[in-house]
Amino acid sequence: ARRCQEIGIRASFMEYFADDGIAFKPEPFRYTETVKTLPPQPNPKAIQLKWEPQSAGIAASGELGFTTGPSVRTDLTAADKPKGYGQFFSVWKKQKDGTWRVAVDIGTQMPSQSSPLGNPCNEPIKPKWRQVSDNVSAADRRSTIMKLEREFSEACAAEGTLKAYLLRVEDNTRLHRQNQLPIVGKKAIEAHLRKEPQVSSWS
Repeated sequence: ARRCQEIGIRASFMEYFADDGIAFKPEPFRYTETVKTLPPQPNPKAIQLKWEPQSAGIAASGELGFTTGPSVRTDLTAADKPKGYGQFFSVWKKQKDGTWRVAVDIGTQMPSQSSPLGNPCNEPIKPKWRQVSDNVSAADRRSTIMKLEREFSEACAAEGTLKAYLLRVEDNTRLHRQNQLPIVGKKAIEAHLRKEPQVSSWS
């Protein structure tokens, strides 16, 4: 975020995205691969983007982490400098050389600022049952998470969104929806999903 103020959005994102990192606008695309093909920007700092993590966590394996929090986008070229508010969610992945790079970055628009910049960052409470074994290969871990995701999708299609979600969320689970403030916690998510149309499935 600090680097973004120095050199602009595109250049700073290029520095911190993994080579295969995915961004959404709104459809997913490989960020560095796509941006390399774009023409130079006449004014890289015409749009100011400020953000900060206010919730973050890291996997027990030490391989993946996430950050999420508010963002503020300002058009510095306009006389009234209009602002747009958002909420970002980034997944960070440790690279082979030990550095951390963005693997996935998703942003949602907000009707207003979800929380002011300058608030402290909190790490969710770690479940006591969470464990990791060095004997589990990366391929097995990937297979496990893909299996869980497929089961989640199938459960939504067969049982409905509400029931499928409530079996899989915790008190610190976050639900992000476009033009809404983040929905945090099992009770809040249940209340929201009772109003949200049912989804079928995804892959």
